[in-house]
Amino acid sequence: YKSSPPYFFPEERPVETFRTSGTSGTNTGTVAYTARGLELMNLSILANARRHILADLSEPIIIRLVPSKRGAPSMVMAYGMELIAEELGNPALSACVLTSAGFDRRLLQTRLDAAIVEQRPVVLIGGTLGIVNLCDALGRDGLSWELPAGSCIVDAGGFKGRSKAVPVDAMREQAKRIFDVD
Repeated sequence: YKSSPPYFFPEERPVETFRTSGTSGTNTGTVAYTARGLELMNLSILANARRHILADLSEPIIIRLVPSKRGAPSMVMAYGMELIAEELGNPALSACVLTSAGFDRRLLQTRLDAAIVEQRPVVLIGGTLGIVNLCDALGRDGLSWELPAGSCIVDAGGFKGRSKAVPVDAMREQAKRIFDVD
């Protein structure tokens, strides 16, 4: 994004543009995708999600700790996670729980409780900071769940200088206490 962004199929006009947040350095950048370039990226995102995140799961409940695509239209992480949820997650129960006002705790609790009742695995996915902030808030309130077998937490990115760093082992231990996920 920051030096020479990919631009596939230059004979076509771009249909989607993503921007960096600028949190991992001083430079910001953009990358534009043509329709075919976006299709290629989508295929890559879905293939990698099937292989590395979902493995043998069938329509898990995908809980996103990033803004929705509508709420952050130029954020590639929001775009990709929503694509994964729409294409591979349970359509009725998957959700974005991050709003402009913070985490929607009621929605999160409703979806996690439904997962337990249905014994449907949960894929909780977001950036490191989102996972840490969510675990801190839920831990302060003494909330926890025993998520169904196959559930996982996917850490999709670092702190990017936005808060004090938490050692990965401490973050994993806190997430295990709250969600009972190894």
